[in-house]
Amino acid sequence: MSLIELLPLVPALPLAGVLLLLAGGRRLPGKAAAWLASGLVGAAFLLSLGIAIEYRGLAAAGSGSEHATPEASAEAPGAAEHAAEAPVIVQTLWRWMDVGADLVEISAARQELPMLEAVPEGAVGPAWFDLRLLDAVEDPAARAGLEAGLSRMWLPEAVVGEMPMQALPAGMLVTLDNVPPAAGRDAATLIVDAPRRERRFTVDLALQLDALSIVMLLVVTGVGFLIHVYSIGYMAHDADIRRYFTYLNLFVFSMLTLVLGAGFLVMFVGWELVGACSYLLIGFWYQDPANASAGRKAFIVNRIGDLAFLIGMMLIWTTFGSLAYGEVLPAAAGQAGTWVALAIPALLLVGATGKSAQIPLFVWLPDAMAGPTPVSALIHAATMVTAGVYMIARSHSLFEAAPQVMAVVATVGALTALVAALIAAVQVDIKRVLAYSTISQLGYMFLAVGAGAYVAGIFHLMTHAFFKALLFLGAGSVMHAMEHGFAHAHAHPETLDGIPPEQDMRHMGGLLGRIPATGWTFVIGGLALAGFPGLAGFWSKDEILFETIARDLAAGRVGLWTLLYGIGSLTALLTAFYTGRQLLMVLAGQPRSAGAEQAADSPWLMTLPLGVLALLSLVGGLVNAQALGIHALADFLAPVLGGHEAEFSALPFIGLAIGIALAGLGLAWWVYGPKRELLAEDGAFVDPIATRLPRYHKAAWNRFYVDELYAWLVVRPFRRSADFLWHVVDEGMVDSTVNGAGRLMAALGGWLRGWQTGYVRSYALSVLAGAVIIALWLFRAAW
Repeated sequence: MSLIELLPLVPALPLAGVLLLLAGGRRLPGKAAAWLASGLVGAAFLLSLGIAIEYRGLAAAGSGSEHATPEASAEAPGAAEHAAEAPVIVQTLWRWMDVGADLVEISAARQELPMLEAVPEGAVGPAWFDLRLLDAVEDPAARAGLEAGLSRMWLPEAVVGEMPMQALPAGMLVTLDNVPPAAGRDAATLIVDAPRRERRFTVDLALQLDALSIVMLLVVTGVGFLIHVYSIGYMAHDADIRRYFTYLNLFVFSMLTLVLGAGFLVMFVGWELVGACSYLLIGFWYQDPANASAGRKAFIVNRIGDLAFLIGMMLIWTTFGSLAYGEVLPAAAGQAGTWVALAIPALLLVGATGKSAQIPLFVWLPDAMAGPTPVSALIHAATMVTAGVYMIARSHSLFEAAPQVMAVVATVGALTALVAALIAAVQVDIKRVLAYSTISQLGYMFLAVGAGAYVAGIFHLMTHAFFKALLFLGAGSVMHAMEHGFAHAHAHPETLDGIPPEQDMRHMGGLLGRIPATGWTFVIGGLALAGFPGLAGFWSKDEILFETIARDLAAGRVGLWTLLYGIGSLTALLTAFYTGRQLLMVLAGQPRSAGAEQAADSPWLMTLPLGVLALLSLVGGLVNAQALGIHALADFLAPVLGGHEAEFSALPFIGLAIGIALAGLGLAWWVYGPKRELLAEDGAFVDPIATRLPRYHKAAWNRFYVDELYAWLVVRPFRRSADFLWHVVDEGMVDSTVNGAGRLMAALGGWLRGWQTGYVRSYALSVLAGAVIIALWLFRAAW
């Protein structure tokens, strides 16, 4: 059996972990449940690896041509030569939704049509025909004529044929070939407009396997498995370890659904599920109100983007009549220049900015660090937040139909990268630095896909998953070591600025000698992030910058892309600076607290994944080191994403990138190096940036007041509106009306109850009084 046929098992394995843990997780010891969940994700990775190898064999043999879709057309630069070796395999599991019927509007005879030169007015009119009823036409001649006519109707420029050559009974369906020409027009040259069509809404629960989905498969399952293993050690003593691994497996299943879906709706199911899992995992320690608040914030901000995504999908359906990639993407170019071609990618972009934490919806990601550190590594560094980048790359045909939106994508990415890097440069929470770094690196990916460099964007997505997961897991190991140090020294410093002492870099220093396994892998991850020559981040990030400037170089001008290249280069300098700053504050110099002095390295279950990720951060970029003539990843992805060869050398830009990375690291060494005194006489940490650039430090420390702006523009007006609806409308109007009616009926009942005394003489007196009143009324009427 072919491994590719087992593709549905890849998401099914982590889903099985969820079901098993829900059904019998309480009967399993905590570590047994953790190993079960991790083992199933590991099995999914091994199966994905086997599928990738088999798929690569299909591509190399050129046996996938029968699966190729119009997506891999000659219109995409560099795609033509790869189209024959680009298998696009769609596995339909079942028909998920089937609503309505396929209808076409055709001509119908309302009366007998003789063999006349002209057909009487009103004899032929429009009628809707259900395509599924074609088989019900019993007359072979009528059925053959109808099939021939319908086949011609799909051609927008079909030419009307001859008039009816025999009488047709009333009610018989005829084709547009039978409709007489208008006055003054020859039947042989009359052009028929495309007929109206109403499609039924159908969605298949289908999985799509191609080069792009394979890359995402390996990233999600591979990095996910390492983080699962790390979590076994990190969460070993947590009472809710079973619930944690249930959520983690559910997340992996959701992300696999997102990247394997063969249509926008299946992708959207995974899109929403990863958002739900993010909410569950960020607020995992929900007993702390701050954690619960962070989970709600992430959930609500993502819903804003998801609403736009949903509207975009509705437009896709109404425009293309389908949500399947194979039907929508090849037809996207035909909509170029229309308003819908602009609206669809614009709405999808809003959804991507929410999921991938870009301006203006980036505010949720820094607070998402409230969850367990492995969650930050898995969801908010390696997988979920890259979903927006994946979606744009997957649907690039829609975006290319609107160059204006492409420019907006790149601009949003460049500005987000710069703003997040400026904020990261002053943070002292080890996880918050990495959170803003993630936002910044996602900005680079948006810059890439906005510039049309989709391979570069996916390449950076992959390498970023390696070194950022390494940094987040390394940060968790550092925190674990600091907690051990504080406990061993019986010293627990006070929390400063709301940052726990074990996360506060001001309390660290000198840890490289105390925790060498964690420390050296953390150094490798940091240098990869900084773009140090030869490491993974160097090849991917600088390819993005080169592809950006290449657009203006190819046109021989200085324009938007040159400006964005400048912003990206400045961000690269800041990235190297804040990364060097973090490495020096955490690992170099003298310990600045008793916890740092007594720190001890983490157990092997936590350091082993660090070693694997460090190795990937060292050599992972070599799969697409194009400056060395290696472009394996680009060739692999070209049938799906296209590719091109630059007409000029990238070497000068590579040299500039090396200089920028070294300059940023050197600046960090000059400001925060071991010879710099960072402690005041009273033992307080003194940040040189706060001393020399106080205004910038204050603004960046407060995240440029974006949260306050949102609170002023959105949160407070919403709360005031909610309070008005609550107190004035609900309590003052609705409740008052309902409660008033209740009080009126109670008063009326109390009054009537007074008449029910239980005394016969009272009832008799009442009857007598009533009789007297009636008699008087009758007497008056008779009088």
